[in-house]
Parts: sequence; structure tokens; C-alpha cells
Amino acid sequence: MGGKLIMKRFLSFLLAAVFLLTLSPLALAEDSPAPVRPVLRNGHPEDHRPPVPEEVLMMADNTAFLADPQYTEDKDKLNISIQEDGDYFDGVTWTASVSGGSGSYTYTFLVIKPTKVNGETVYYCIARQEASSASFSYHFLENGYYELWVDVTDTQQNIWTRKIEKLIIHEKGHDPLSITVSVSGEAFVEPTTWTVNATGGSGFYQYRIYLNGLFPDETADTITYNMGNLEDNSLSYRLLANGDYTLHVWVTDTVNQIQKDASFDYSFFSSERTSVNEMVNFLVAEARDAGCETDYEIALWLHDQVIYNANYDTSETHYGPDGVLLGGAGVCDSYTKALWLLLTEAGIPARRVDGGNHAWIAACLDDEWYYIDPTWDDPLNDTPVDTNTNTNTDRDERTPNTFLESVGGGGLESHMYFCIPDEILTMDHIIESEHPQCVSYKCNYYAQSGDGERWAAELAPNIQSGLQAGDCSFTFPLLSSYSAEWWHYSDRTESVVALADQVALMLAEAKTYTFGNQVVPLFLHGNVGSDTASAMVDFWSTPLSLPLDLVTIEAEAFRGNPSAISVLIPPKVTEIGDYAFADCDGLWFVNIPASVKSFGKDIFDTDNMHLTLYVEKGSAAENYAIQNHLKYINPEYTEAAHFSNAVLAR
Repeated sequence: MGGKLIMKRFLSFLLAAVFLLTLSPLALAEDSPAPVRPVLRNGHPEDHRPPVPEEVLMMADNTAFLADPQYTEDKDKLNISIQEDGDYFDGVTWTASVSGGSGSYTYTFLVIKPTKVNGETVYYCIARQEASSASFSYHFLENGYYELWVDVTDTQQNIWTRKIEKLIIHEKGHDPLSITVSVSGEAFVEPTTWTVNATGGSGFYQYRIYLNGLFPDETADTITYNMGNLEDNSLSYRLLANGDYTLHVWVTDTVNQIQKDASFDYSFFSSERTSVNEMVNFLVAEARDAGCETDYEIALWLHDQVIYNANYDTSETHYGPDGVLLGGAGVCDSYTKALWLLLTEAGIPARRVDGGNHAWIAACLDDEWYYIDPTWDDPLNDTPVDTNTNTNTDRDERTPNTFLESVGGGGLESHMYFCIPDEILTMDHIIESEHPQCVSYKCNYYAQSGDGERWAAELAPNIQSGLQAGDCSFTFPLLSSYSAEWWHYSDRTESVVALADQVALMLAEAKTYTFGNQVVPLFLHGNVGSDTASAMVDFWSTPLSLPLDLVTIEAEAFRGNPSAISVLIPPKVTEIGDYAFADCDGLWFVNIPASVKSFGKDIFDTDNMHLTLYVEKGSAAENYAIQNHLKYINPEYTEAAHFSNAVLAR
């Protein structure tokens, strides 16, 4: 029944249809290359896709349109060359030349339009000629990608072969697609709808529609677009800001595989609305009026205005800065663009960073770069977005007169991602774009807010107890208690605790510690993600100060000196006198250069068990240490020696 119905529908193409249904080489008149077109069901494409009638399509294995089964394909005995003359649109003629075989040939010419249907390559036959003539003429109606198939059959030797020529036609003035756009809806009051009207080609179209503007970076200025629905030829968006907009449209003819793009510019203005730039200028001025002076203070104030006055847009409609700044809702790009504009206006260098289908900010505060992720600092959206108006339902649209009246937030806002370095960010972010190197914790929120000082104070007793045990290098446990403060980040506990650890270590290192009877500085280090850290007394940061041009250290020069913890003997010294460092009970490290050749009596106390001499291998100082049973190390082989070498280099 279905076959009869289709045959009736294609009555005017009866011979071609019979050929395709039976896959047999029925001859058509040479002057009847009537193009075969896709079937339209009820006057329009079903599901907006080219239909797949068996009469006009064949699959990619080229099994259709073959010669009669009595003939055998033989590419070795028959060779085809094709000459092309004329113009594609005024009339082109192809002439086939054949070598090999008996010389008794028939020719089949087919003009094929390959296309993709449901991800599979299928072939439309738009013209066909089978005869003894070696020439075929055709004129094209539109640009596109085509293939010319030429089948030659040797009727005496019962063999055949095929030659395929690829035709890419793109001539000016023959673009079959034209695009116009109509606009409806009262701007700002209701959604504005742009409807794309495409004409020409096959009539089977897909659309990509983007509304851009309000952001200076052309690679990231999208405000909204037709989310994944390529069959929809319209885009609706309730405008939030005065300004200039550009609608970018791409239309694809899915049958002819032709794409055309066009741009349309619009300006929208209302005396009751403001622009994004006006809002940005207003907020930066408010930050300064609030007493913010440093980069940190300004950036934090602007960051907080964003996260406490917007929610994440679960409808995924708002991609521009207007969403967060004027509508109280936006996706990560909206948060990022809003904060980027605010920081830039405030004179703080900033750039957009992205990866893993997410975007955030890198900002330079006090000459050091940090990451700021305002979206993840506004983690929960417990205030729904009205999809009819695309705005936050518990906040008025932001204007310079009302923006600051609704501070309070709609979720569990935090500062977890305010000014963090690479090693913390990359624990739960993927960086795919170009980005600056971020290594500092100095302007991290918790380092500045007092939380970090509290955490450092909790670490300090563990560190001091290690020093009281007489260890100048040791490990100690990090805290886990502050992880309870981040319960709403349960999915990111590892990165949260790692941040707290690193901030605590940075601030704990700056505290005062005693080793023996001396106040000593420390090196503190903890690998990100580890539950322990290491401490090492920094003996070389404050060595006993000696003149660099000193040649001789006189007898008893520093005897009994209580501040002598570490000593860097200058490289010009050649002689050290008797008892020069005797009775220095707090002396731990002495670096003796190879220039010293003469050593007096009992320079050091031999019963000082923690004294270590840094000496060069094979030097007189090494021989002195061996003879007097003093502990020594060769600096080129020890980690600790690198500290002394670094200080000497300074």
C-alpha cells in the first residue's frame, strides 16, 4: 500500500522512481534529466528534516544505481577520464573517455547530492541520463557540494566501472539562501522575540541564533542564544539594559549543506532603564564612597555586591553581565563578565579564564595575580528564577537607585574562591584558556579576614612543642577541625580544607617561636592535600653579622655571645683566633669557607652537641673538624647547605 501511494506521488517521475525502486538500469530519454526532489509530507518537512523516501535516496555503500547484475565491475580493464566544459549555472557538459574493453559502451550519468540524515550519509539523485552517448549536460540552480557519477558498461565483455567526480560549487550571485529577521514584543516590558526567516535552497533549515553585546570581548560577549534547539527559528529574551545589541544568525540548508550567516544590529533604550556601563560606574563609585582604598578592599566589595545580589540562573538564559547586574540572575559567564567589568572600571587588571564548561576571573591585586570565582562563591540557588521574565523573583531589577537595597543573598554565599592560587583552584577546576600564574595567598579572603589568624593560632602550639623537644626539623599534624566550618561545601571538602591549611601555614610562619633560649624564624611547608606539614628552623635568615671584607677573626671575638645561633664567615677570612666562638651555647651552624687556612685553639666548644660546621670537601676547615671531632657536612651534598649558599649569594 505504501509503495503504491509513493508511486502516485511521484507519477511525474515514474521512470526514475521505477528505476530506483527496482535498482535496475531502466533507460530514460537523453533529453529528460528531470531532477528528483525529496517528498514533502503535508507540505512541510517532517520533523524539520529531509524525509527519506526510498525512491530518491541510497546509502553510503553505493549499492544503488548499479548496472544490471549480469555485468561484473572491473576497474582494471576499464578506465574513465572526464572532461568538463561550460558554466555550472549556464550549462555544463561532461564528456567521458574510456580506454580498455571492447569499445562497445553504454553510459550512465548521475548528479548526486550527498547529505547527512540522522548522522548517516545518504545520496539524493537530482539528475540522471543513461544512453550510448558519452556526453551529458546539466545546469545547476544553487551552490553546494555535489558528485558526478559516471558508469560505463562494456556490453560485449559484460563488465562495468564507475568514476566519481567531486564538485564544489560556490559562485557569487548563486547563493540560494537569504535571511531576514522580524522583531516583536515590547522591549523591557515583555520578552523581545527575533524570528529568522530563511528562503531558498531545499527548505530544510537549522538555525543558530546568538544575541550579543554589552561586553567588550568579542569572543565572550554572548547574552543569550537558542539553547541546543537548532530547529527553532526564533529567540526570545526579556531585555534588561539599555544598549546596543547584535543578533548573529547562522542558517544551514541541511540538504544542500550550504550555510549562510548574517548580523543585525539593534539599539534599545528606555528612560526607565539603565545601561550596564552606568551600573558598573555607579557600583565602583559606591565602593570608593564606602571607604574602600586598597585593591583588596575594592575587589572584595565588588565581589560581594555580585554574589549577594544574584542567584545562579537555572534556566540558563542569562549569559551577559546584564543578567547578574540588572536582573539578579545569571550563569557563570554572567557572574564572570559582571565582575570583570567592575574590576576593570576600578583599575584592577582582570581577565576571563575558562575550562570544563565553566568561567571565572583572574585578577591582579597589589601586583600579584589571584583567581576569583564569584559563581562558586554563590553556591546554592534557593530563590527560583521566573522563566517568564528571566529575573530573580525576590529581587527588584537593579538600578543605580535600588541595587544596594536588597543585599542579603539567596543562598549560602561564601568567600572560598576569593583570591586563591593555582594549586588550590586546580583541585576542582580545569583550566583550558590562557591564564596568568597565581601563587600567592596574601590577598586571600581568609588570610585577611581573621579566620586564617585563628587557624594559625591553633597550629602554633603543635609547632612550638616540636621546637621544645629540641628538633630543628620535624613534622606536625594539620588541623581538621575547621573542615566543620565548611559543611555546605561537602562536595568540595578536600579543596576547602587544603585552602585553610595553606592559609594557616602562611600566617603561622610569621609568628614568633623560641628554640632553646633564642627566638628563631621557621620554614613551614605542607603539600596541598596532605594532613601533615614540616617545620624547619631558618637558622640562615638571621646569621651573626660579620663585615664582608673581614680577613681575620680575632681571639675570643665572639666568646659567650648569646645571639650567635648561626654564623656565615665571610669568604675573605683566612684566620680564626683562639676561643673565637667559645661558650656560645646557642650556636648551631657555622659556615666556614675554604679561604680559612689558620685555626686557633678551641675555637668552638667540643661539647656543643648540636653544633654543625659547613665546610668544603678537602678544605682546611674539614681537616680541622675531623681533628677536633666536630660534626660537619659538605654543603654541596646537603639540602640545608643550600640555605647557607643562598644567603651568601645575597
